[in-house]
Amino acid sequence: MSEVPQVACIIANYNNSNYLEECVSSVLAQTVRVDEIIIADDASTDDSRQMIIAMAAQYDNIIPILRTHNIGVSQNRHKAILAAKAQLITTLDSDDFFYPTKIESELNALMNTGSDIAFSDVILVDNHSNEIQKLSLKYFGKISSQDQIKALIHRKYPIPRDMLIKRGVYDSVGGFSKKLKVYEDDDLKMRFLINTSAKWVYSHAPGTAYRQLPDGLSKNRPFNNMMTLYRLLIIDNSPAFIKKIGFGDFTISLIHLTIFHIRKAFSYFTR
Repeated sequence: MSEVPQVACIIANYNNSNYLEECVSSVLAQTVRVDEIIIADDASTDDSRQMIIAMAAQYDNIIPILRTHNIGVSQNRHKAILAAKAQLITTLDSDDFFYPTKIESELNALMNTGSDIAFSDVILVDNHSNEIQKLSLKYFGKISSQDQIKALIHRKYPIPRDMLIKRGVYDSVGGFSKKLKVYEDDDLKMRFLINTSAKWVYSHAPGTAYRQLPDGLSKNRPFNNMMTLYRLLIIDNSPAFIKKIGFGDFTISLIHLTIFHIRKAFSYFTR
């Protein structure tokens, strides 16, 4: 029987003390033990740090990292991952939470298929953790890597988040970008798909409860955020995308993405 690899969950936090306990408790309550729960606080000004210190004193698998100055979510998360010792890593925003079988289902999927990245369904929840909508990732798990690239660009279908990733795959692409304040997770997924031959596997289980907050980074300044995403797609990575999926499919995917963002911006300004 193969040895079960260790798992680390990295929780990046900044002023989310209202949701932090629920977030961390969901990792502690997983049906398999998470060996390292690394909570990286990015110099919060609320009572997050006191909460983290108290939780670390109670649970031996909670590892606190308390930044003395704010370095931004992407760099905070990346530095915390570098501190992990486990062979498998996953991430969780401190205002979200995991469903109980998330880690076990993804771990089994990796071990049973020899894959490198496992992902689960995403459930949208409100401020009070009430379910709003289930986003099934079944389609993403069925399609080819070329179609996964197109899906990541055009946003017509749900895309994975908070995947369980082999540490070597993460390291091979350099990890989260230090320069991004939004879409750093999409940027990482892009580089997994265009720069590696990593195998992705769907767990068929509920994974992350993704909290829909009106003041979230990805919802504010929609046009600025759209320009950030276009820079990643066109300026930084277009040759690699075109090599993988062809100029025609890349262009069509960008058109679909433009329509997606126009609708998103319209919704933002008319709410």
